[in-house]
This record gives sequence, structure tokens and C-alpha cells, in this order.
Amino acid sequence: MKRNLQLLLLAAALTPGAHAQFELFRVNGNVEVAVPPVYDFGSVYSGETAATQFRLRNTSSAPAALALLHVGGSGFTLAGPAVPQTVPVSGAVDFTVTFQASTVGSYSATLDMTGISVLLTAVVAPGLTYSVALSAGQQQLGATPVDFGQVSIGSSAALHFTAINQTSIPLVVPAIAVQGAYFALTGLPPSGTVLQPQQQTAFGSRSSRRHSMCSSRLWALEHPPPLW
Repeated sequence: MKRNLQLLLLAAALTPGAHAQFELFRVNGNVEVAVPPVYDFGSVYSGETAATQFRLRNTSSAPAALALLHVGGSGFTLAGPAVPQTVPVSGAVDFTVTFQASTVGSYSATLDMTGISVLLTAVVAPGLTYSVALSAGQQQLGATPVDFGQVSIGSSAALHFTAINQTSIPLVVPAIAVQGAYFALTGLPPSGTVLQPQQQTAFGSRSSRRHSMCSSRLWALEHPPPLW
């Protein structure tokens, strides 16, 4: 009887527990890339966003209960399905984590899921401040499009922009480009120029209207991710 009990206990110890088993992936197009214990969102400028789509997949041989899906940390937000829910065998749950902050510095958060915890990191790097001279005065650039106003067919309108280094360290003016038909930079842009603290530089952009359907709200400033 004692030997039979020992065999039963040994068999129980070798039997896998009936618990949820999830694996976390980053979705890159149609490819799933395994997420390491520490995932870095990289560097962004103040006010910009960085987002990653994640996929939590049930890799066990039984339906799994997802009871926890939460991100905790300044600047990080999660958009995903409500929990708790049951994820079928080989099934998956997709969700997106977005990072955005305005203060320069390093950030971190914990992404907690049932059975998995990942440390998220991100950096807000110092960047230049851009503004445009309008009839109402100097306007800082942001998410709002720059309006060149009404432009008659065959004529053009020009605006003058300023980049200023309001940080305490030297910064390089990144690549500047315009998007949209009938828009162009005037003169050589100051890309690559090193601006010392409180130093500024200027550049211009022109909108030319060649037919009645030309839009006057297609100006865009482009720059690469910051180097930190």
C-alpha cells in the first residue's frame, strides 16, 4: 500500500499542471517576433508617440483563462480587449501599447499579463522647437496643419519657419522635407546645422496653386528619430 502511494505521488509530480500558458509576440506585418523580458520603444521627441502591436498567444493544449492584461507606468497606455476572457487553443489576443510624454527623460512601465511580465522602456529626447510666422503672429508647430491661406491659380504663397534650440545642449537640425503636390522648400534647408542652446535658424516653404483643386494644407515637417 505504501509503495502504491509513493508511485501515485511520483506520477502526480510528473504530470503537467492544467494551467494557462501564454507567449507574447510583437506583430510586424504578418510576422510574430518573440518579445524579450525587456522591450524598448526607442527614442521619441517631446509630444511624439511610439506604438507597438502585441499578440498574446495561447500555446498550451487547452483553453486558457486570461485574467490580467495591464500596463502601469507614466506615459504608457494600453488599448485592447476586456478581461477576463478565455483564449482557445492556438488562439491569440491582440492589443496595442502606446507611449507619449512631454518631459525629456527615461521612462519605464510594467506590462503584466497572466503568467507573463515585461519591462517596457522609452526615452524622450531633447528636440528643437519649430514655429511659423503667420499674420496673427508666431505660431508653434504641432499636430495642427499649417494653412497657407487662399492662393490664386498661377500664383504662390510663402511662409517662414524658425527652428530654435530651447534645451541646454547642442542639437543638430534634422532633415527637413515637404509633402504634397505644389509645395516646396525655398532655398537650402538648414539640415545638419548644429544649434547651440538658445540659438535658432530659419527656412521657408512655398505653396504654388496650378489648378482649382490644389490643397493648401499639405505642408509637413519630417525628421528622423532622435539619437540619444
